[in-house]
Amino acid sequence: MEKRVFNLAYGKKYQAADHTEKKMWIQVGRLTIEPESKYGERISVRLDSLPIDPEFNGMLSAFPYEPRNGLSKNPEDNIAF
Repeated sequence: MEKRVFNLAYGKKYQAADHTEKKMWIQVGRLTIEPESKYGERISVRLDSLPIDPEFNGMLSAFPYEPRNGLSKNPEDNIAF
């Protein structure tokens, strides 16, 4: 079995221009599951940021890893440094 990698994100609700409620996913880290070692599977979590949003309820979701391509639709991701 090969190493599996997932993005960790939390969902933040917002109201779209057409007044429907939608959810944007804000990535906060990465979860890695490595093949079995002498102690079994090794699961690692790397947090790149900590959510301080008052709406954050402590729940993170894992999605298959997709590298960022710089064309994020989330304006918070497009900060020039």
